[in-house]
Amino acid sequence: MSTLKLRRFEGVGAGQTAVLTMPIGNTFRELLINFSGVTLAQMTEIRLVVNGDVIDRYLGAEQLQAFNDYRGMKSSAGILHYTFERPNLLERSPREVSALGTGMEEDPNRINTLQLEIDIDAGATAPQLSCVAIQTPPAYSGIVRKTRHFTYDSSQAGEYQISDLPRGEIIDRIYFRAYKLVGNVETKVDINEIQLQLNEQIDFQRTKAENEHMQKNGVRVVNGDWFVYDPSENGYGSEGLDTRGLNRMEFMLKLAEACRVVVSVEYFGFIPNKA
Repeated sequence: MSTLKLRRFEGVGAGQTAVLTMPIGNTFRELLINFSGVTLAQMTEIRLVVNGDVIDRYLGAEQLQAFNDYRGMKSSAGILHYTFERPNLLERSPREVSALGTGMEEDPNRINTLQLEIDIDAGATAPQLSCVAIQTPPAYSGIVRKTRHFTYDSSQAGEYQISDLPRGEIIDRIYFRAYKLVGNVETKVDINEIQLQLNEQIDFQRTKAENEHMQKNGVRVVNGDWFVYDPSENGYGSEGLDTRGLNRMEFMLKLAEACRVVVSVEYFGFIPNKA
């Protein structure tokens, strides 16, 4: 592995979008984003843009940091860690499968342009950003993580059905977060149980307590703000949810009260071929 300091971000400033153009050639495994003069909360959205398309997206640096915490990654002040790999799995190959390969001329899903975008809140004082990449030699782009977000509103407590999440790729993990607004403050609402039905069969059914117990005894660090559906919770990276060919994928949530539910899905798929 090699460590490379990347060129500087462009457009770093309060109320602006900072853009880091990343060099094509090697395989990206990790990014260490150094920041000052701006808080995690003031980095309001993060996007990985490949060949002009947003591939991976986070609803702010706080969300990315919280997902890293759940994955079992350590944090350091002033460093935001963006990983392309899958941390804390028991085997090396599944950990590395989503490293982002660039530089192979004959790659049918070749990456030609690669940027990281960070939106900065207008309240930031004097934002400064820089980035170091952990890399290995060139490889095919292969499987990449594609984090997508969906929002639902339930008008009452009790069961709430979600059956329209996109299918066609492998799901590595889903974060469910429910909240209500009290004034301008988001207040957590418990998701007491989740059931997953695939086609005509119930595949998963746990209470929040049961789910957190399993994940504490696996390789994850539980965050009580979410109910996480995580097939690789025990460290076996081959246990994703393959949605290809499914006719039905229905999550049934049991909600403590009326609320908004944000669903963040980590898909694995290929870079779109624009040839």
